[in-house]
Amino acid sequence: MIVLTMELVLKSNNEESLAKIIALAKQLNVIIEKKDIDFNNVAKVDLKNRILNFNATASSSFGDAAEWQQSQRCDRELPFS
Repeated sequence: MIVLTMELVLKSNNEESLAKIIALAKQLNVIIEKKDIDFNNVAKVDLKNRILNFNATASSSFGDAAEWQQSQRCDRELPFS
C-alpha cells in the first residue's frame, strides 16, 4: 500500500481569504500548519542571494582596473620621500 502525502504552501496577507481556506481544509480533514514568516528577513535573504549569484552579461565599462590603478600610481610624488 502506497501512502501519498502532498504539502501545499500558501502565502497571503489577506486574513479573510486565509480564514476561508482554513475552514475548507478543516471540512476536508486536511492537517493545517500555520507558520508566521518575517517577510523582511525573507526579502533580505532573497536580495543577498541575487547579489551573490549575479553574473554580468557585458564587460565592465570601466576597462581594466589593474591598468587604471597602475597609471594612477606611477608618477605620483609621495610627501614623505
